[in-house]
Amino acid sequence: MKLFKNKLHLLLLPLILLFLVIGIFRNEEKLDINIHDTYFVITYDYLMIFSALFILCLLVIYWGMMRLKFRFSSWMNLLSILTLYIGFILILIPNLFLGFFTSDNSYESSFPLFSDLAEINIVITIGAIVFALSQVFFGFSFLVAVFRKIKDLIKARL
Repeated sequence: MKLFKNKLHLLLLPLILLFLVIGIFRNEEKLDINIHDTYFVITYDYLMIFSALFILCLLVIYWGMMRLKFRFSSWMNLLSILTLYIGFILILIPNLFLGFFTSDNSYESSFPLFSDLAEINIVITIGAIVFALSQVFFGFSFLVAVFRKIKDLIKARL
């Protein structure tokens, strides 16, 4: 537990593994997204591999900044990682459970605005907003670490 307290970015590793496992086992399923009169269909294997690569990029940024002795705010890191987890859970779980509980894909309609999935679309939209907030928190955490490093360098010169 002490390892995770000092290196919160290691909490991203299980998320990468989860995305890769979901992408491998659910590669025939698709995620339907309706954005402003445009209908996107993305298969889960591409979505999960992209998500795993995105999280891997965040992990590399955290790791690189830790190696360069940047001091992150622990509560900002925790907030960023927790909102990242919550956002991905809210985006992915409704579609995954919907696919598990309906074997004949009867939940699909030809036009999703008039389907019975309005509540699920709201949950997915909230998940996307929470995920976007996690990136804002990561950006603030990154800037705080950079400003702390600059402040430390200025103190060292004086």
